Amino acid sequence: MVQIVDVATFTSTGSIPVGTDPWGIDITSDDKTLVVACEDAHNVYIIDTTTHASTIIPLLGTDTPRDVDILAGDNDAFIASGTSDTVIVIDLTIPAVDTTIVFPGASTSNAVSVEPQIGSYVPATPTPSITPTPTPVPDTPVMSTAGLVLLLAALSGLLLFRRRSNIR
Repeated sequence: MVQIVDVATFTSTGSIPVGTDPWGIDITSDDKTLVVACEDAHNVYIIDTTTHASTIIPLLGTDTPRDVDILAGDNDAFIASGTSDTVIVIDLTIPAVDTTIVFPGASTSNAVSVEPQIGSYVPATPTPSITPTPTPVPDTPVMSTAGLVLLLAALSGLLLFRRRSNIR
C-alpha cells in the first residue's frame, strides 16, 4: 500500500493498493505521477496522484524492481532490477516499458540514479585573442539521450544518494 499523508497534520488520509513488497518510489516534478517498484510482484505501478488510478506495468519474472528514479522532464522512469543485471526504462507518456539496459556482471542492482548532463563535455567559448588548447575528454561512454550518465549501484546494500533540487 501507498499511504496518503496530509503533511499539515501528519495523518493518513487514505491509501492506494500496489503490489507486494514495494521497494522504490518517486514522483514527477509536477507531483502528478507517482511511480512505485514492487519487488515480489514483478510490477511497476504508475499512479495518477489526482485520481489515484493505477496502471500496472508487468515485468519479466526474473526482474525484481527495487529503486526508481524519474528523469528530469518527467517522461522516463529508470527502474533498478535487484536480481538481474538490468535497468528498465519506462516511458511515462505511454506508460510502458521503453527499453532495458543491460550491465553484464552487475547482479543485485538495488539503486539507480539518473542525472542530466553528468559526463557531458561542453567546451568553453575561446576569446579571439587566445588560441584554445584542446581539453582531453575522458574515454567513457555517455548515453546519447541528453548527455545522460546512468549511475548504477551494483553491489547489494550500497546506498546511492541523488542530488536533486526538489527532494520530497
